[in-house]
Amino acid sequence: MTDAARGAQNPPASVSPDPSRIANGAEGPLRALVLVAAALGWAGLVASVVGFLAMFVWVLLRWGRQLVRVATIRGSAVKVGPGQLPQLDLRVRELCQRMGLEQVPDVYVVRDAGASEVEPLCVFGERILLVDVDLVDPARAPHTRDFCIAHELAAFRADQLRWRGLLAPGLWVPCLGAAYLRACVYTRDRYAQLATGFDRDTLARSFVESAMGTRALGASAQTPPDPAAWLAQRADLETIWSTLGEWLSSTPTRVRRLQNLDLVDSGAGAPRRPRAVAWIAGAMLVSSIGGTALVFAALGIRIAVRGIDMPNSASFRTAMPASWDATAQVESSLVSLAAAAEAYRGERGVPPPTGEVLYQVWQIQHPGEAVPVDPYDEQPYGYSVDGNRYVIWSSGPDLETEDDDISYVSPEAPGGLGAVTSEGSTD
Repeated sequence: MTDAARGAQNPPASVSPDPSRIANGAEGPLRALVLVAAALGWAGLVASVVGFLAMFVWVLLRWGRQLVRVATIRGSAVKVGPGQLPQLDLRVRELCQRMGLEQVPDVYVVRDAGASEVEPLCVFGERILLVDVDLVDPARAPHTRDFCIAHELAAFRADQLRWRGLLAPGLWVPCLGAAYLRACVYTRDRYAQLATGFDRDTLARSFVESAMGTRALGASAQTPPDPAAWLAQRADLETIWSTLGEWLSSTPTRVRRLQNLDLVDSGAGAPRRPRAVAWIAGAMLVSSIGGTALVFAALGIRIAVRGIDMPNSASFRTAMPASWDATAQVESSLVSLAAAAEAYRGERGVPPPTGEVLYQVWQIQHPGEAVPVDPYDEQPYGYSVDGNRYVIWSSGPDLETEDDDISYVSPEAPGGLGAVTSEGSTD
């Protein structure tokens, strides 16, 4: 008698309506951390005009893409029901009943439902389950089909999809988002195992067939995979690099998933990863993430203190001369400062003695306006006096040389016209 037949004759009892009794123990705490990170991320985006616009565009694109996909599925895929694939429809309803899922999702058979062969969707409250056409092939073992479908139905039962979009900023946090998504997979595995009632050996065969993609594995004369040998593959994961890879992945390996179900099924303990490997991998991960965080923190502090000065840099000026002309700003500022110097010289007969005095005179003439600064170094313009003449200059695009300085040289006598030159300071 096949596994499916045994399950049909002796269906397991419905799964308890209390998800806390089935959910992976880490899912709740990780969801709380992801929610906090998501709230901080959304708050940071809303606080910035650019971030708010980016968030608005991202939400529109996400919704639009989902709507297009749903419309394509409804108009192109095969909807499962009493009139189309009735046996599959009956099996899905049985699994929903055993799982305690009151609202049966719309099921569509498509050509590509992803690596898991079944994909759940929740768009504006509508529940859709996509089933790969290969999974409903008669050559596939029934236990593989049932477990894959039950696993994704569990996403609706555990309510893991409804607010997934709002958690997006938290899911982008390295390791945290991946750990939460792995915990969600473990929870769905537990729901599926309890809903199907499959034993450990049947689950191992389901995982192996899903991994190999061999349709005839369950019906052929080949020796079924040995669950102990399959679980023994977890020894290959007890290395530093494999550990890091697992922590960064949002999808747990099938061996880990079977190990998780083994604990539910038999209560037997499983060998843990060597502490030395875990400590070394953790130290490498923390140092890399911490270093990246420090770089971004330093950049944020620098921007907060000095602002974004990219338009004032020589490289920006060289790359985009048509969009931002610093030379025109320098010339305008030099002429404005020279007018203040001439007013001082006309009243007292001598130029302002220092740059500070020059800026004081300029502020008297332009109350409430921001004082002019050199756009190339964000410092006050240079100023020097030689007898009855004075020079006001900008450091120019290249701060390391005086060859490109832009200067205003005053006339000898008050009231005359000076000249702006680009041949360097005459100091």
